[in-house]
Amino acid sequence: MNNSTEDPRAGQSNGDRENCEHKTVWIDPDTRQWVCKSCGEPKSAPGRKPQYKDTQKGASTTSSASQDTSSPEQKATETPTNLPVALPPTPEAAYSHYTSRGVQVFPTLQKAEGNRLAKAPVGRATGVTGKSGEVRSIPPQTGENIAIRLPPGVVGMDVDAYGDKQGAETLARFEKEYGPLGLELTDRSSAREEPSGIYLFRCPEGWRGLDVGGIEWIHHTWRYANVEPSVHPDTGDMYRWHYADRANPHWRTNFENLPKLPQGIIDNEGHFPEETAEVVRDHAGEDVLTEGEPCDFVLNILKGFQTSVDAGDSRHSTMVRIQKALFHKGSEGHPGVKAAVDTLESQFLAAFDKEDDRTPGPNEFSDAKDGGLKMVPDRQRDTDPCDDGAIDPDLVPAPGASATGGDRRHLPQIAEWVWTARPVLGHIQQAAHSRCVSADVTLVAVLCRIAAARPPLIQGEAGKGGLSLNLLMAPIGPPGSGKSTATASLPRELLPIRDDFDFSVHSGIGTGEGAIEVFQGYVDVETESVASDGTKKTKTSQVKKQVRENAMFIVDEGSVFNTARNRTDSTLGSHLSSMFYGLGVASPNAQESTKRKLDMNSYSMSAIINLQNEIAGPMLGEQGQGMPQRFVFLSANDRNIPYERVAFPGPLRGVNIGPDSARRKGMGNDDDPFRSVGDDDAHYLRLPDDIAEEIHRKRVARGRGDAVADTWEAHKDAIIVKLACLLAMLDGRGTAPGEYVTREDFEIATAIWDASAAVRDRLLADIAEDERASREAKDRKQVEMAGLKEAAKLTAGTDVERVKQKILRRLERVGGDVARRTLYQNAISKGDRKYFDSALDMAVGQELVEVDGTSVRLVGG
Repeated sequence: MNNSTEDPRAGQSNGDRENCEHKTVWIDPDTRQWVCKSCGEPKSAPGRKPQYKDTQKGASTTSSASQDTSSPEQKATETPTNLPVALPPTPEAAYSHYTSRGVQVFPTLQKAEGNRLAKAPVGRATGVTGKSGEVRSIPPQTGENIAIRLPPGVVGMDVDAYGDKQGAETLARFEKEYGPLGLELTDRSSAREEPSGIYLFRCPEGWRGLDVGGIEWIHHTWRYANVEPSVHPDTGDMYRWHYADRANPHWRTNFENLPKLPQGIIDNEGHFPEETAEVVRDHAGEDVLTEGEPCDFVLNILKGFQTSVDAGDSRHSTMVRIQKALFHKGSEGHPGVKAAVDTLESQFLAAFDKEDDRTPGPNEFSDAKDGGLKMVPDRQRDTDPCDDGAIDPDLVPAPGASATGGDRRHLPQIAEWVWTARPVLGHIQQAAHSRCVSADVTLVAVLCRIAAARPPLIQGEAGKGGLSLNLLMAPIGPPGSGKSTATASLPRELLPIRDDFDFSVHSGIGTGEGAIEVFQGYVDVETESVASDGTKKTKTSQVKKQVRENAMFIVDEGSVFNTARNRTDSTLGSHLSSMFYGLGVASPNAQESTKRKLDMNSYSMSAIINLQNEIAGPMLGEQGQGMPQRFVFLSANDRNIPYERVAFPGPLRGVNIGPDSARRKGMGNDDDPFRSVGDDDAHYLRLPDDIAEEIHRKRVARGRGDAVADTWEAHKDAIIVKLACLLAMLDGRGTAPGEYVTREDFEIATAIWDASAAVRDRLLADIAEDERASREAKDRKQVEMAGLKEAAKLTAGTDVERVKQKILRRLERVGGDVARRTLYQNAISKGDRKYFDSALDMAVGQELVEVDGTSVRLVGG
């Protein structure tokens, strides 16, 4: 058929026109009227009268030459867009009507041909729909349909509302959530009754809709729209355009006049792929096909395929979406993507049975896979993010739920009676509540400040000589709970230190060597030497030595502390354990001038490590090394903070941090003010006799082997004694002759220990519960994966039968011998070739085919 837009009547004489038999009619591209294709005389449509729905009046009108009463002068002044749109009855004739309006078109199949599906682009049009720079149109031939490709910035909402398709329900949800959709204001292409069809809308360029419940989306580089006068391959009905304004359809005038897709749908039912940095590369990013067993995240994505298909979603679109999601998880480092993609292929092929309306196209899965791999981001990491503690949220206790039955947000707190036991403790609680932070953490942070600022010679009595009052604390709470305020700025306001006092507060602790370095500095040292002639020479050099005795460390990010502690060359854990007791620590270097060391009892320090609940796990897991048992753990949340505003009570008064005479530089030892000192130089804060005796008896029992301390309580007595001594100093007591640590100091210290132990036990229980949930999730994942694989094996029988039927159909069509290799390559898609041998063996065993060397034929054929 001639598809030219040139007037076929050119060159005809009047006589020729008078003798014309009017055998062929068509729609004149200028007048938009049915006319004889040979002579141009107005005629009725062949065998029918075109019906147009007048959407403004709700009535139908008939268009034919006999109804055209306008004069030739009127016709001359009319433009094509002022007339009803009536397209030629065949796609090959309609081709020029689309292309002349700047619409890109190409042919599609009216029915399946071989392995190509009905509605698919014909072979010569392959690749047109997926390339953003492709603008050519391809004319259809006889027996082919016609489809248009939407321009950038235009989207087609493809609604399926027939049979068990859920498009109507989804439209109703859209209207309920996002308001009127404007379906009546736009163009719709469909061979079915409303509301089925493809509705055209404007949208931001680059937007991609998400397929859901009977609605799929068409855009410039994804799918296309079959249009009038194509024939639907299933129903045999013709596709029709349905317009808001029949005389001015948007596709014919200007796509920019289409109504805009509601903003709610743009925001909530789609995305912009370019925002995820998807880059089409010229090679497949196969590094995202990670090995191993699928993790929870990968497995849950895989399970989404069957769920979506069962809900009526497109098998192909769902397969592509699941592939893409799996590839992205692979790029993040999640394991098992390769196995999941293989299982997805089995699920996809199993979704088509032998009675289905179509079979998977040749290489349909592998082509989608290759294209998806070219668009997935480069792999971001080589390690498994699940090793960071990531657990599928569906497989862990609900947010806030604790394994011990409590609320994870509300860890145990210090007993309420403590805050009314003394005015100074009520003062600290009021100050904390004025800043909306934990009173528990603020109290022990103030004690840490006293511990770090006191002279090292002020020690506690523990039945075995002096006990350093160095203190370690770990507040536990979520981000934003005020840990930094409660440990740093507020204690500084409550307990300011004299400007002339060499007291250092460090926001970090670094490695073990870094903790020692804080106390170090370079000093000038003079050395004498005698020359060969007997002349004495004096040389001054700098040597690194201890130059201060007081320092406090505050680590605001527990993850930084964990990272530094886990370095292979880190001594942080062992140094903190030693410094807790004021022991000598050193990090000798090769050169004498850079050696670092601290002698026993030559320094005072405290360390506060702010932790989030999930970060506390790695630290608590090292109880075998003895470090976490030396920490006081307290909740950074305080349920006693009132909603009413609380006034700040001002700084504390009368706190005793030790006399200057007890400091090293005040002892008159000018030669070595930071020398190691013995028990005779220390000042002990005495405990009540009965308490000191009880502690002594515990030590004897452990020394004799008559008692074994619980791992977590190995340092309980030491921590309680430290806290009691520091509470006495907070109360202004402890360093004058005759002053003792009181029983009340000891009771309050025990209450703080009890709260610390309760917080620690809660964290350990929750960590154990999370580990149990993770193990159960892993076991469940393995069972589910095994189930999926078993299901794939069961469907393999169906797959073998389906491939056998393909072999039989090809042999019937050829009607003779077919080379086995040819049959394998041409009749069977790449995804099905793994079933070829089994399918052929089945056909031979059922005596349906016979194999002669390398040839295959039907039995009796």
